[in-house]
Amino acid sequence: DTDIYKLARELPLSEFCQRTDVQRVWRNVFNLQTRFLSSYNPNHNNWSDIGDEEILEDALRNLERIDFVADLKDLNEFVRLISLSNGWLPPGQLNALNKGGHSREKASDQLSQVPDSLVAFDQVLYEAALKKYSTWRDRVLRDLSADAWKQKLRNRHLSQSGTEWEMSFEDVLYGTNFHGREGLGKETTRWIGPGLESQLYVPVRPHVTNWISVYIAAFIKPELYSTTRYFINRKEVSPIGSTDKECTVLTFPVDSSQTSHGIVELGIQVDHTTSEFALNRNDDKREKSLAIRGVKASIYPPSHRNRHSRAA
Repeated sequence: DTDIYKLARELPLSEFCQRTDVQRVWRNVFNLQTRFLSSYNPNHNNWSDIGDEEILEDALRNLERIDFVADLKDLNEFVRLISLSNGWLPPGQLNALNKGGHSREKASDQLSQVPDSLVAFDQVLYEAALKKYSTWRDRVLRDLSADAWKQKLRNRHLSQSGTEWEMSFEDVLYGTNFHGREGLGKETTRWIGPGLESQLYVPVRPHVTNWISVYIAAFIKPELYSTTRYFINRKEVSPIGSTDKECTVLTFPVDSSQTSHGIVELGIQVDHTTSEFALNRNDDKREKSLAIRGVKASIYPPSHRNRHSRAA
């Protein structure tokens, strides 16, 4: 029996891929995911007897029976959305994933040496999985939007035709990586932490430009003001800084192309956290960075009486 690992080390990739006449090589490289999802047991001998189209269609049917699918690159988003959609507590930090050590250019060069026949069915399956995830993601975001608007209607007597609305942190938290509530009423704040990346899902008026303002009550260290990065739907944005109600206010324009779901993801990324205990202030050992008091959204740009530019 051929030692496949020895063969892979000895042969260039293009030659290795041509050795599909060796059953063990075929079994490990030929449309592996399609065969894994197939209800049949296709092997080197019976593949042609069953038929390409039947095996692929069977694998696609089985893919549709799977409740959730996601690409590894979408895994962080997937666990956040599935937690929010089920009303679970936000997920903790995921274990590190093997992102590979090869450069994109080298990987692209290697992939060009793989014959299309070895991956053609897997590519169809992969694209179907991406479409399935995208459809599920859109549905979750629409549901989150509806829930967030219902919350606003109950607590603030606002309508979706209103010009502005506010997410207070005394309300339900539509977000991840936040500590518990501190304070009462409109003074309620939540510290970001213990992780470096947080998400807030903010209800917006769909198909029009919105303006989102984040009210930051405190930075655990002053330098976080200039080093923190912000993202709208995972695209980095530069905020307009101002002050209001004893808070630092950072405002982001969100154009109509980003509001189609009626909800947007506001990402906040800090470069470090620390604790009050580490700073010799008190015995609070929680890792944290920014304390946020609320988020306001409007279909009109706010008039900043006390504007100031934020360092890049």
